[in-house]
Amino acid sequence: MKYLIPLFMLLLLPALLLAAGEAVYPANPVLEEDAYFLAGAQGVQRLDPDSGRPVWWVLRQEQMHEPVLGRNAVLIGGASGVYALDKEDGRIRWHRGFASPAFSPVLYRGLLYTVTRDGWVRALSPEDGAGRWQSQPGDGWLYPPAAEGGVLITGGQMGVVWGLDAKTGEELWRREVGQELVYSPLAVGNHQVLITTFSGDVISLDSRDGRERWRSRFSTPSLNGSVAGALILLGSMDGTLRAIEGGTGRLLWQQTLAGRLTIPVTVHEQLLLAVTEAGDYNFLRLDTGQRVAGGLLKGDPVGGTFLGTDTALIFIEGRNNRGVVPVLVSANNVSTRLNRASRRD
Repeated sequence: MKYLIPLFMLLLLPALLLAAGEAVYPANPVLEEDAYFLAGAQGVQRLDPDSGRPVWWVLRQEQMHEPVLGRNAVLIGGASGVYALDKEDGRIRWHRGFASPAFSPVLYRGLLYTVTRDGWVRALSPEDGAGRWQSQPGDGWLYPPAAEGGVLITGGQMGVVWGLDAKTGEELWRREVGQELVYSPLAVGNHQVLITTFSGDVISLDSRDGRERWRSRFSTPSLNGSVAGALILLGSMDGTLRAIEGGTGRLLWQQTLAGRLTIPVTVHEQLLLAVTEAGDYNFLRLDTGQRVAGGLLKGDPVGGTFLGTDTALIFIEGRNNRGVVPVLVSANNVSTRLNRASRRD
C-alpha cells in the first residue's frame, strides 16, 4: 500500500496568507490545511490528503502551469488562457482566453498578473477576471514577473528586463542584459530582484530603477532559484546546486547533484531538500552544502516541502499509472522510509 501523508501533518504547514503588499508566487503543488492542489500535463487536481485520491480533476486534456491560491479559487494559466477554479468542486468560476498560452500568474496587492507567450502583460481582477490594464513592452515572449516594491519585473527572449508600475502597467525602466533570460526573475526583498541568463550570468537589479547591483558568471546557466535568508540557492543545467551571498553574489558553496533540479529547493532551519528530475533526492546542510542523506524515488517528482526538522513530503507521478502519490522521506531514517514510501500496490 502506498505510504500517504495524514491530514494532521498537513496542519503543521503554515496557511497561505494574502497580506497586503505580499506577492503570492506559483508553487506546485500548493498546500492548504485540508487539501493540496496540483497542476501538470493532465490538468488540475485537488487531492485528499488522507487517501491521496482526487477530490476533483478538471481540464484533463490541457497542460497547466503552477497554480496560485486566492481566497476561494485556484488561479492558473495554460494553453487556453487563465482560469479561476472553485476550490471546493473545481468548477470554472471564470476564464479569460488570449491569443497565446498563459504562464503561471502572480497574485500581488489584490491583482492577478499574467503573461502570455506573445509578450503581453495583463493585470486582472482575481474575483472575476476583469482586465485592469495590459502592456506589451517588447516584441518577444516574456516570463512571469517578479513583484517587488510596487514594481513588476519581467524579461525573456529579447535580452531586456523591464520594470512596470504594478498599478498602471506604465514602463518605469528597462535594462539591456545582452542575453535571453533562463526563466522568471526572482524577488529577493529589499528592492532586489535576480535574473539569470543563458550566458551563465546571475544579475542583481534594483527594482526601483533597474540599476545593476552585482553580477556573477558561472559555467552553466542557473535556474530554479529560491531565497533562504541571506542566501540565494540556484540550480544549474549541469546539475550543480550553488549557494551565493545575496548581498554580493559571492559563491559560498556548490554541490554536484545527479541531475537538474526539478523544483526549487526547500529549506527548514539548517537543512535543505534538493530533488532532481531523475527522482534523486538529497538532504543537504544549508551552511556548507554537505550531503546528509538521500535516495531515489520510484516515479517522477513534481513537488516537495519540509514537514519538520528532518522529514519531507515529496510528490511523485507514477511512470506506469496516472495520478500523484505523496511520499514521506526522512534525513534520519532514509532507507526505511523510502522502502515503505515506494511500495506499490
